[in-house]
Amino acid sequence: MIRIRRRRCRKGDPPNLLRWLGAPQCESVVSSVLAFIGRETVAQFVDAAVAIRNSEEPNLFLNDDQHGHVASPNQKVPVQLRHYNEALRRCVGWRRRKDFLFGYYEEEEQNVPSKKPKVEENNETQT
Repeated sequence: MIRIRRRRCRKGDPPNLLRWLGAPQCESVVSSVLAFIGRETVAQFVDAAVAIRNSEEPNLFLNDDQHGHVASPNQKVPVQLRHYNEALRRCVGWRRRKDFLFGYYEEEEQNVPSKKPKVEENNETQT
């Protein structure tokens, strides 16, 4: 009997990501790049939320629940939804275009005529 080895799929496997997204079959490089961009986006977002949590005053939210108990003074509060919301609010790309990843880039202006200097009768240019 011939045994066929099946490759075990890991949770973070790029083909699993594309299958989950319902994307068509594509080259493995494309799926790896998309998985990398996804991981980096999540990492940047979480890193921004953690930085915001670390920068807020520690005794500001003393009534936050932590496992059913009220947080005591100077106790670290876990990253919460307000930290993620603040990270989005501070993101310039999100404010401009609601795009966390590519919102920073300016779109090229179309149909804008270039300004040409006016030429007077005595051949002097003015701008």
